[in-house]
Amino acid sequence: MGGALTVATGVIIIPVVPYLQSLQLQRNDLVQTLGLTFTCANLCLAVFLQQQLSATQSINYSWSCLVLLPALVGMWGGKLIRQRLNEQKFRRIFFVGLIFLGGYMSLNT
Repeated sequence: MGGALTVATGVIIIPVVPYLQSLQLQRNDLVQTLGLTFTCANLCLAVFLQQQLSATQSINYSWSCLVLLPALVGMWGGKLIRQRLNEQKFRRIFFVGLIFLGGYMSLNT
């Protein structure tokens, strides 16, 4: 079922986050598990993309590395914020953020 949802939506967040939430993980464990899940999924997508490219196409890896810098700054800032929030407030903000993300995606597709 999770694979079908991922294929239908094109986003791995939809099946993964509710499952991980059902495990009742602590906030740091949840964030680490999500990070590992998204890293593995994106690595698989990158390998698949590389395999599907023809000999005349190429990927500019330097741009990919450059855009990692803002992501790393965001993760660092998120860690600082996460440490200051209690567990309930973190979960509420996390899921409200996911609802906004889902609404944005629904309106812009």
